[in-house]
Amino acid sequence: DGIGPLAAKFDIEFAAAEGSARIDSLRVTVRNLSLALRGEVNGLPGAPAGALTLATPEIELSDLLSLLPAARATEFEGTGPLAAEGELRFAPGAPPAFRVALILGGLDVRNKRYAGKIENLRGRIEATEKGLSIEDLTASLDGEPIAISGTVTDYADPVVDLSVQGEIDLGALAAAGILPEKTSAGGRVKLDIRAKGPAKRRSDLSLDGTVRIEDVDFAVEKPPVRIASGRGDVLLSGRRVEAKEIRFDFNGSPSVASAVVLDPLAVPRVSFDFATRRIDLNAFVPAPEDGGKAPPGAGAPIILPPLPPVAASGTVRVDTLLTGANVLVGTSAKVDLGRDGGTIELRLARASFGGVRVRSAGADLRVEPSGEMRGTIAADSAIAFRVPLSSLKGRIALTPPAEIRFDDLTGKVYRGSVAGNASVTLGGPDETLYRFVVRAENWEANDFLSNLTPVRDILFGSFSMESEWEGKGLTEEVLLRNLTAGGKANVKGGEIRNLEALGRLSSLLGLRETAGLRFRELWSAFSIAGGKVRLDGLEIASADADWNVNGSVGFDGALDYDISVVLSEALSSEYKKKTSLASLFANESGRIVLDLRLTGTAKSPNVTIDASKTASRPSVKSAGDLLQTLGKDEKVKGAIEGLLGGKKNALGGLLGGPKTEKTTADTAAAAAGDTTSPR
Repeated sequence: DGIGPLAAKFDIEFAAAEGSARIDSLRVTVRNLSLALRGEVNGLPGAPAGALTLATPEIELSDLLSLLPAARATEFEGTGPLAAEGELRFAPGAPPAFRVALILGGLDVRNKRYAGKIENLRGRIEATEKGLSIEDLTASLDGEPIAISGTVTDYADPVVDLSVQGEIDLGALAAAGILPEKTSAGGRVKLDIRAKGPAKRRSDLSLDGTVRIEDVDFAVEKPPVRIASGRGDVLLSGRRVEAKEIRFDFNGSPSVASAVVLDPLAVPRVSFDFATRRIDLNAFVPAPEDGGKAPPGAGAPIILPPLPPVAASGTVRVDTLLTGANVLVGTSAKVDLGRDGGTIELRLARASFGGVRVRSAGADLRVEPSGEMRGTIAADSAIAFRVPLSSLKGRIALTPPAEIRFDDLTGKVYRGSVAGNASVTLGGPDETLYRFVVRAENWEANDFLSNLTPVRDILFGSFSMESEWEGKGLTEEVLLRNLTAGGKANVKGGEIRNLEALGRLSSLLGLRETAGLRFRELWSAFSIAGGKVRLDGLEIASADADWNVNGSVGFDGALDYDISVVLSEALSSEYKKKTSLASLFANESGRIVLDLRLTGTAKSPNVTIDASKTASRPSVKSAGDLLQTLGKDEKVKGAIEGLLGGKKNALGGLLGGPKTEKTTADTAAAAAGDTTSPR
């Protein structure tokens, strides 16, 4: 193979009669390399036995490397002296016995493809038919000292006893190409370890010693993991490895970890404790070119960490955990996981899951091999669609990548109770979908309306409903814009108060219930869409009148209601006695009927007569026709609207109600800014 001429010189004496040969000298030379052999062989030719010794003069490593094939010779370069010696003994019926020793006298070696190099490699490596020994092998690995010694016995079933002391520059290893592709490392690791036991039966192999980590940096491109400034000690004792308070930055977050690994070389079992300030699980989503999808923005699916390849149990504490657009604060978890799944006990101080916020919550979950999780949840408090809940309990199922379902939920709301089911399908900022089926009992009606709309301190009573809700989005603005709902509700033992529109209606109609409208029970179908709460067929029975209300109030407070008022028989009779005009508005039962429109806002309502609707009622058609006719005259129309817009008891006066002369009480009320006449 082009290694040059081979020369041999020998001095051998044969004794054919005795069947022996004595080799006084046999020297083989190739270039600058030579090998000397001497010894004696007996029992020739049938049963040879004897002993041979070999030795080399000092060899220059560069001369030895020159004998390598051209392809390999271009990769390595080295200098320095080395020598070899040995002996071979053989006899009939017995395996040969040998000893070969390699003496290294200070070698410098490097691979031309990488920056790393080994300098001043010294020591002795000896092999026999029984095993291998390394005696005081020392070197400098990229400027860091390292020493190796020990033995390997029984080649068929090797038993090792090796010791390693020294320092390793991880940056040099990375530069030498020893680490996996797209992996970088830096910092120093100090080793003082010993491995002892059968190499093939790793469960019986023990490790002892210490590994000290000093300012270690480690990074993997995919998935993106960056560990920086790692410091701490790892203790090895038999089949136990313990890392105590290793401090480092994990993807930029200050962290500390402790762990114990049992049987690390066989079937590892890991127990650990890990704490960090912040983890963003979104960073672990594969990029599109790797068959995954882009790192998620707000509202993207929950990202669940993969199951570990070995049995692992312990605790994880994260101050802030990001997964999708969800934020979990003060998170702690007890985990017991493996390839076949396991359990997680999750506790958190507070969290935001899109439009749902919870406090003092927890979940006990069973993790399936598929990554699906099922279990129970509980929360001291939560807010969903502005609705505050407490003592929340139920069952949960998380199905990767984006489905969360809650079943058999129960809790307390507005001094009442709630029960139902819910589901969340996570998507983009405007696509995260929520669905709720809610049964509410004994809520305080004012609390419910006050949280959902600007209508506050108006409707009071014991509120119950059966409803279905659906919403999209992650911010409150988007949620309310897309919120839809439908169902039936009733309020018992209630009162409508502090409603400017009610005061104006009562004043206009001459009702006694100016301050508030008390009722025994009201029922209504309701729906929510387009930022409005709509009531359909709301029926209210009070002492002075029966009310039928249809229409909506917006989340912004805008009013749009059709109101039909049927005065009580007593009040209708009173009005008809005072003026025959009132009879024009009476129905077939003799009760006065008025149709009104309520518009404006909750703080500034506007009440008008709905003449066209009144005209459509056969029983009061004459009054409706009259109102429509009067409305065609701009002067009369303006007068009617002026009356309805604020003059005291205007409609009551039209019907023959109380006179409008000012009294002392009127004057005092006007001074206080009260435009409602006292009754």
